[in-house]
Amino acid sequence: MLFERSSNHESIVLPPSHCNQCQRTLTIIEKIPILGYLFSKGKCAECNFKIPMVYLLSEVYLGLISAGLQIENYEDYLVLIIAALMLYMSLSDLKSLCVPSITLYITFLVSLIITSKSFATIIIILLCYIGTYLVNNWHKFNFIGNGDIDVLFIFFIIYEIQNVIKIIFIASFLALIYIKFSEKDKIAFIPFLTTGFLVNYLI
Repeated sequence: MLFERSSNHESIVLPPSHCNQCQRTLTIIEKIPILGYLFSKGKCAECNFKIPMVYLLSEVYLGLISAGLQIENYEDYLVLIIAALMLYMSLSDLKSLCVPSITLYITFLVSLIITSKSFATIIIILLCYIGTYLVNNWHKFNFIGNGDIDVLFIFFIIYEIQNVIKIIFIASFLALIYIKFSEKDKIAFIPFLTTGFLVNYLI
């Protein structure tokens, strides 16, 4: 809901949660994450408008992150913030194949706070990021989206290289399966990176 309203320049407070088709205000039960979707069988009780599956997947994603997070210090809260920002970027990528710069900036700043890497290591990662960005945009080569490069750069700041490789492998594997069945030439890759982020976090 937050993503949808902010992307449409609407208030995140009013009006109350409602069906996007008939504008019917949702009941308390329908507002319960995951269960609300299941109870309503994925559609509006009034107009039978089919609720996008991405809503359920988003709730499951945040539920798994929250369940697996052991809050011991402020850094754990920051991890939860990064998880939420990753979800926001995924939804944006799905909708428009682009990511708001402000979201990337915030995620980058949070990653700098929680990283245990030295300043020298971060500089090396930054230089690699710049090099990759330049190669990717050389004569519009674009073997990967610039937003994807930004997210991977953030992952390299947060995680050790073996974890990033695991995330990339999971994301690429799932993306290849999706491409095979969807027959699309261009897809949103950040949702797959977010899935890899989730798996790496839980395992």
